[in-house]
Amino acid sequence: MLNLNIYFDENYWLDGRKLLTTDIYQSSIFNWYYKYCYKKQKPLNNKFVKSGPQKLVNNILKAFEKRHDVVFNDDVYNNYYFCTYSLKYKNKIINVLKEDTKVIVGPLYTPDDFLELVNLTNKYKNLQIVCASNPAKKTMLKIANIVDQENTICVIPVGVSSEVQILKNKEGKLQIQTDCLIYFKNRKKIELDKITDFLNSKNLSYKLFEYGKYSNSKLIKSAKTSKFGIVLGRTESQGIGINELMSTNLPLFVVDSTENYFNNEVHEGTSVPYWSELCGIKIDDIDHFEANFPKFLKHVEGEKYHPWQLIVDKLSYEAMAENLKTTFINISS
Repeated sequence: MLNLNIYFDENYWLDGRKLLTTDIYQSSIFNWYYKYCYKKQKPLNNKFVKSGPQKLVNNILKAFEKRHDVVFNDDVYNNYYFCTYSLKYKNKIINVLKEDTKVIVGPLYTPDDFLELVNLTNKYKNLQIVCASNPAKKTMLKIANIVDQENTICVIPVGVSSEVQILKNKEGKLQIQTDCLIYFKNRKKIELDKITDFLNSKNLSYKLFEYGKYSNSKLIKSAKTSKFGIVLGRTESQGIGINELMSTNLPLFVVDSTENYFNNEVHEGTSVPYWSELCGIKIDDIDHFEANFPKFLKHVEGEKYHPWQLIVDKLSYEAMAENLKTTFINISS
């Protein structure tokens, strides 16, 4: 049993939205609807989810909406998980920490908020800070200059799908409609052009999904009807969108980004914090793409890749629940 209160502040991603936008679902006109759903503790349809923070909370709602040992934005149990660290809940976090209840906070916080949380962990041993992956934790420890208290930061990635759905996906794709899905996020267009020119030269069809310009539901549908994917992305703390692609059992060729810019400093990073050779091929330089592609395509056609296994083990809803359970067991009270 988790016996867990999960708190989130939807204003973390809704504040600042304008009435007139190029994407209607990011217009403030929908804020009332979003807040209504969140009040009812209901996840949104994927077509309404556009930002990373919103996706993170939406996945948590999906993971725990039918569990009786988890409540949202309510005080029932002695374990507290604050996904967002915002002004709305700062005083509440202090109050529950004083009661010696177990509290974890994150990974949605600003750099300044993170340092504020680090100071709180020096005072309250029943508090841990959440980050999304081990590479992210390495960066956060360096920023906070924490040497001998690594346990103040815990790694809890957000689940991207249920085991049932992941296993269903692996049984077989829908009818293939496109050779390649390209996931493009904050990289140089010249790099994208190298990939598309190469695919065109091999008569391989593709669909391009550029971050911030696509519907999440269309991305997943395309993943289920594509033979393979190519990821040209930035460094990620978790990379929920990429993990969702792998949850459909889509083999990936990743052109990795290894520099992580955080708080005006450069740190070591990766586009795929959760990765194994079962997922596909990862390279560090776009110039190595053409040389490695034939091997990748051969393994795709030979069904050598099984990314669903990594997702079940590390990034399913069930894995997240077990991770949370273990984390709270290990926190001092």
